[in-house]
Amino acid sequence: DFMYVVYLVVSVDMLNRLLHFIANNVDVEELTVLIYKYIPSSVPNLISKYIGDNIFSTIFLWVIFVIYCIFLGHTIRNLIRKTV
Repeated sequence: DFMYVVYLVVSVDMLNRLLHFIANNVDVEELTVLIYKYIPSSVPNLISKYIGDNIFSTIFLWVIFVIYCIFLGHTIRNLIRKTV
């Protein structure tokens, strides 16, 4: 199911961003070093890190952008349905 992929990508991205928020705002140096060393700050950062800066990364970043737009549209549609 395509929506499963959309939710998976957005969930991984949110988890990475939350972990980096914790690393920035909690004064535990070991945790901060661990997060910065092993966990990318976002899915686009992960793509750029492992694919590099070439046409493939650009394509993947646009695919991620489309996935985010689909997620946003799906979320707004569900929000409107729940309130109406």
